[in-house]
Amino acid sequence: VHSSKSNQMNMYNGFKQMLKEGGVTSLWRGNGMNVVKIAPETAIKFMAYEQYKKLFARDKQNITTSERFLAGSLAGATAQTSIYPMEVGLDH
Repeated sequence: VHSSKSNQMNMYNGFKQMLKEGGVTSLWRGNGMNVVKIAPETAIKFMAYEQYKKLFARDKQNITTSERFLAGSLAGATAQTSIYPMEVGLDH
């Protein structure tokens, strides 16, 4: 941010600088762990969503929008809570 104000850095110049400093592979730096975590995070999210729907649905055949919303919200929170230590642990 500081550099963009003091050096008139724009997106194109930033892109060129990234290529200059780290080569083409620098464009994907840090993405490997993101790719590795997607599969278990998605599996946890789907499993948790189905379990929360069963838990909250008053009528198992007709699940309301609010019940689906609650199940989806909690499933996302569950998956993120489960995967977060992997993200933090491998950043260091």
